[in-house]
Amino acid sequence: MRYLYGDSSPFPHGYDFLATLETFMTTATRVVQLSMNASKVEDAADQGLLARMKELEQIEQFHTGTVEALGEAAKESQSALVREYASHVIQSAIRTLADNKGRTQAENERVQQGAAMVAQAAKKEIEQHLDHFMRTVRLPTEHSRVKVSLAAGRTDSWCTLTHAMGIVCEFDIDVAATSWGKARKVSEFTTAVDLLIGAKKAWFSSQVTPERIHLDDFFIGDVDVQDDGCLLLLRKKPDQPDSYVFTASKANGVLDVRVDRPGMAEAGSLSEKLEAGDVAVFERLYTALQGSTGKLTSLRSRLRACRVDNVSALDPAGSLRLVERMVALFAPTVAEIAARSPNPHELSLKRETDEGKREELYLRRDDLHKKMEPLAGDGRRIFAPLGLEAWMPGLSQAPPAVSTGQFAAQPQQFAPQPPQFTPPPPQSVGHFVQQPPVRPSQVPVPPSQVPVPPSQAPAPPSAAPFPAPPISTSQFPPKSNG
Repeated sequence: MRYLYGDSSPFPHGYDFLATLETFMTTATRVVQLSMNASKVEDAADQGLLARMKELEQIEQFHTGTVEALGEAAKESQSALVREYASHVIQSAIRTLADNKGRTQAENERVQQGAAMVAQAAKKEIEQHLDHFMRTVRLPTEHSRVKVSLAAGRTDSWCTLTHAMGIVCEFDIDVAATSWGKARKVSEFTTAVDLLIGAKKAWFSSQVTPERIHLDDFFIGDVDVQDDGCLLLLRKKPDQPDSYVFTASKANGVLDVRVDRPGMAEAGSLSEKLEAGDVAVFERLYTALQGSTGKLTSLRSRLRACRVDNVSALDPAGSLRLVERMVALFAPTVAEIAARSPNPHELSLKRETDEGKREELYLRRDDLHKKMEPLAGDGRRIFAPLGLEAWMPGLSQAPPAVSTGQFAAQPQQFAPQPPQFTPPPPQSVGHFVQQPPVRPSQVPVPPSQVPVPPSQAPAPPSAAPFPAPPISTSQFPPKSNG
């Protein structure tokens, strides 16, 4: 089976790119939405904290100046009642300031905890979306690594796939239903693996000579296979310690193999490096292992880690970088498909079977546009390199529709709230009683300053040098009596 462009010319990738693109757009738009919402909530929380701390700082400055002035004035007074009054006022001010400091700190903690909860929820959902996308789609791989380990009667396996643009993903692999679900012998991959790696000690001297070991019946305890080498641990029985540890590395097409012999003290005088003939035999085993473990990458069961330039992409900030890299990775292919598609409103490919039958695959641009509707301009700008819509943020006058549904960002719930300073209740101060501040509505107003109802107030003189033109009543609907 192979894939073709819409104009029937060969397509370079051997998988359904349009299905991958559609899944990516579904995942990526939601990831961008979650990431930007979490960022806005965090920014709003930080701004609110700064505003409250600035307000508190101003109160503290005012408090310090007022207390110092009141204290100096009390010292100059000869009246004991005055000094007692000043002392109580100062103590009351100190308690009020401490109370407001506590409320400000509590508010800061509440808002920061709220922002942290939003970020944590976003991180969890981002992980779920990326886990599904990275496990179900097929992406070009630059380097792969698969490890299978036999320990405590069970087999564990994981793989690392390196893609273009610095994207590296690590997955768990479910091998329970495969032949790797149990201990495997070397003979299951190739036979006649006889290597000069043993150590034979003379009967009547301490001389040690190399001995050829037949490895077909040895079990694989651990194998770590990469494109440019492998680490292989062999043991005589599945539940016994490892007997030989092979480290192979390939450079410029030449394989170099070295062996370690755990528990063989007498083998210390033997060379670790395999001879050319043994390297050729080991390379047969390495190639067979590489082919077998490579098939396990299709059994990815969980995304363990995802990094972009060695920075985690499973948090809100890192996920945006991942989406941007994926867009850059897909953009050239999308542009080429669009240029070769017969319908300008669709992206088209063809799938051709080995019998020569062809099936048309297409993806409507409108369907991709709808996936971006929940995003505002800054979010849609990330997908602009794909060229899926004519509107370009910052260049076109009319932006596309933006959803205001349940997933719209709502950072205002953590908007800055300045601290509220509440005066203390009346307290007895010696022969005086502190009264709460008098409200403006309680202050007597002279009759000449009593507000006049609008209906009784004289009309102000007109400031216009010419009379205003008549207003057509047909421009306004009649006022309702209700």
